[in-house]
Amino acid sequence: MTRNQIDGLFFIPPIKPIPRPLDLTYSFFDKIKILNNESMVYVQSGPLSIINILESHGYSIKFFDFNHFKSKATLEETIEFLIKEYNPKTVLAYSYTASIPGLKKCLRLFKSKNRDIISIVGGPHVTFLDIETFKDFRKSLDFIVRGEGEKTILELFNRLFKNNNFEDINGLTYRKNGKIKKNQNRKLMTSKELNELPNIDLKSYPKNELKKLIYFSINISRGCPYKCTFCSNHQFWERKLRFKSIDKIIEDIVYLDNKFNIYYDFGDSNLPINKKIFEELIIKFQKEIIPKDNLGMILIRSNLIENERLDLIKKFIRDYKSAYITVGLENASPNILKIMNKPNWNIQLEALKKIKNYQIKSIPTWIVGHPGENSHTMARNILMLNKLNQEKIIDSSILFMYTPLPGTAPFHEKEKFGLIIHHYKWEYYDRAIFPPPYSLKDTKTDQITLTSEQIWNYWLLMVETQRKWRKILIKKANEMIHYNEFVKFINNDPIYSQINPAEGIINCYKDFL
Repeated sequence: MTRNQIDGLFFIPPIKPIPRPLDLTYSFFDKIKILNNESMVYVQSGPLSIINILESHGYSIKFFDFNHFKSKATLEETIEFLIKEYNPKTVLAYSYTASIPGLKKCLRLFKSKNRDIISIVGGPHVTFLDIETFKDFRKSLDFIVRGEGEKTILELFNRLFKNNNFEDINGLTYRKNGKIKKNQNRKLMTSKELNELPNIDLKSYPKNELKKLIYFSINISRGCPYKCTFCSNHQFWERKLRFKSIDKIIEDIVYLDNKFNIYYDFGDSNLPINKKIFEELIIKFQKEIIPKDNLGMILIRSNLIENERLDLIKKFIRDYKSAYITVGLENASPNILKIMNKPNWNIQLEALKKIKNYQIKSIPTWIVGHPGENSHTMARNILMLNKLNQEKIIDSSILFMYTPLPGTAPFHEKEKFGLIIHHYKWEYYDRAIFPPPYSLKDTKTDQITLTSEQIWNYWLLMVETQRKWRKILIKKANEMIHYNEFVKFINNDPIYSQINPAEGIINCYKDFL
């Protein structure tokens, strides 16, 4: 029996599984350990903020994550269930580039089951490629919310249920009389407006899902003043940095910590960038939060690493053994760092050494296959990753393959950066997918410097280099699963060969493979 109609169903679209080589260099132990772990619910702050502001204005909203929530065997069956369960007037989705195919499939199914459902989409990908997305999705897509979404979505909802005049809603792209209309951009909210947003509330989530371990990335700010070439944040947030009330942040953490089994990171690009605000966070955090060793990553740029900030970080994480600093190291080549708009190698190295001297766990990120790279930079990166581990300057590293995302300079200026994009199958635009959707060339000679396959192998070499040191440091990591056991495992669970190795447990649907 259909329940009362709700105003909106907000969903996270599924990730399409991609067949990948069963590279024996990838850690069987790590992967199977992930698959056997307790399942986790990922709470994203952006979608949750949209949901909470709509709820605070009286709209009934429910949430569904196609990747992590309990689902039916197929997407079609799952969507039929959701329509029967909630009977939504609108469906809203947040989508990044790699989940665009899943978004497209979901919206078509929603519309095929109920053509009166209104579809609304937001996120970085559709912000930068709104017109292209409308042309691709055709009649399954009604509205795109560009950029910061809270005020735009609230204005849109107020109009949807009263009248159909959308022309003065800033930040909106929509279809009218068969034509695509793009309204002017919306100004970013001020810090004061951010602090007027409602506190976190998870009542839109299914109760059975909230019994799982919840991962949440907390942000005390929005924006980043830097301009890294591989990142779209400075385009999305216009390089403007705004801070939220620390009191509200603490209220949110207390709510999550007291009611749920929570593990969290601070997702700010540079958490201690403002030392005064960071110190306020530390004082109130340690006064109000009971330590449970459930805090993970703290991000900081290498040029901000100095004694005063490290003193504050050391104080902040003193009761959290699992906490660590992540510096965006990204590359060991001076030329590539310059292309990336990152601090030079000497600054990066000195920052890592200072963190080590403070006896704080250090796990930097590394981007493999960035425009400008070649066999020489590949060799240097493998050498330096090995050296940093050998000298115990770092505890581990997080290794990503470069992805040419919409909103970044290389994606829009391919010739300038020597980027050869092979296709726009968006499911391949992720950080650990075979084969990468691009190759690299020399901008002066036009000669190929790294093919798509070479970039994949480069990434695997970096993964194997890091795993070698992990095996030395962590005894249990040596308990590798025997080859025959691994073959048995994948025969019983063939979807293993399709899951992006960067993912943990995700749903796979029979009609979306």
